[in-house]
Parts: sequence; structure tokens; C-alpha cells
Amino acid sequence: MLSSAVDKMNQYVQAIRRELEFSIDENSGRTVIKVLDAETKEVIRQIPAEEVVSLAQNLARQESVLFSGET
Repeated sequence: MLSSAVDKMNQYVQAIRRELEFSIDENSGRTVIKVLDAETKEVIRQIPAEEVVSLAQNLARQESVLFSGET
């Protein structure tokens, strides 16, 4: 049943000419999913949005600065 659902999802993604790209943001450790146009490789959507990833990176940097004096 699960493999059937996965097959249907793969067929759907191929039919709408989209690709999914999964990665881990090195600075925040968060999973990033990008939906790309299969032909142009243009990013259609990113989850979480780039702004959220950037915010997480900035917060991680500030946190490391704040606590770098602790032993």
C-alpha cells in the first residue's frame, strides 16, 4: 500500500515536470526542500523559505557569539 502511494507520487511529480531536491543547510542543520522546474532548473518553491533559513543561520551565529565566553 505504501509503495503504491510512493509510485503515484512519483508519477504525479514527473507529470507536472517538477523535481524535488533535498539538502541539509550546513549552518542551521535544517532540512531544505526545493521544488525545481525540470527543464529550466528554476527554483519554484523552497521549504523552508530562504528567509527562514537565513534567519536560522543568523540566530545560530548570534547564539555562538553570546555563549562563546562560557567554559
